[in-house]
Amino acid sequence: METEIKLSPVSDHTAGQVFGDPLLVPFLGDARRIAELTEGLSNRPFMVIDDGWSPNPKNGPWDRGGESFPDMAGLAAFIRAQNVRPGVWVRYIYDENHVCGAPDDWHMARDASFLDPSRPEVLEYIRETTRRFVRWGYQLIKFDCSTQDILGRRGYKA
Repeated sequence: METEIKLSPVSDHTAGQVFGDPLLVPFLGDARRIAELTEGLSNRPFMVIDDGWSPNPKNGPWDRGGESFPDMAGLAAFIRAQNVRPGVWVRYIYDENHVCGAPDDWHMARDASFLDPSRPEVLEYIRETTRRFVRWGYQLIKFDCSTQDILGRRGYKA
């Protein structure tokens, strides 16, 4: 007996400026446009707020939005109100400027710019950060640069 698997494409639109200041107003407009372009589709797309939403781009802390995106829960609610699923970008273990509040011994020996994911405390920090994103209302978490941050080189060079 064969089981039929129904596949639905997953799509996302990532917005934000990796280099430079992200702007809230264009992001909100993008969320509305994505909703309009996908009207009638049952599998709703994701709208992902990219790097630049936190107080220190690339670097956290991940417990609040920055100047351009001060209300991350409100932003997720706005995206949902557009009938689009909210997503958020994060680079959990990157702590170049030590702004995440982690003790020094949580950082990697090879490079103190990164938290050491082999430490139980760091894993709990990642779990709590993820729980916060979920409480804020995000349904997709884009955990970026994980191979690069853990191994010290990009995935295709690993």
